[in-house]
Amino acid sequence: MRLAQKAVAGDAYSVVMADVRADGAPDLVVALPGQKQVALIPGIGQGALGAVVLVPSGTSLQQLSAVDVNCDGRTDIVASSSNENKLGLLLGSDTGLQNGQTIDLSAHQIGVAQSLAVADVNFDGLPDLLVGSSQTPAYLLIPNISP
Repeated sequence: MRLAQKAVAGDAYSVVMADVRADGAPDLVVALPGQKQVALIPGIGQGALGAVVLVPSGTSLQQLSAVDVNCDGRTDIVASSSNENKLGLLLGSDTGLQNGQTIDLSAHQIGVAQSLAVADVNFDGLPDLLVGSSQTPAYLLIPNISP
């Protein structure tokens, strides 16, 4: 087994492997909440990783989840925020990840999103987002999360 290390500045709260560039090689995405950005470390084939690319996320991200939210064939990143009532969304592209967008959860009075899961809950072929919180209500279902 070949092991690889890449240095990124700051605390890495969550990592996910996904082909966000749709080139057939899995990429590593690392949440860096204190910097309000993610580190994208592109896969370059045969288990090797390329140079670290920092992408602004728009909010302090904590838990990452990989899913194609806009059904364009590229994997996108949805993430809970570490200290704000927001979610982060970074869309995959041929060159990596586009700068982050935020989804404000204030109107839903759910508090800080502490966990999330993505699935087609209502069987319409589109991804839905389940957001968990330690406050009441304990969860929120956001159907068809595509931007």
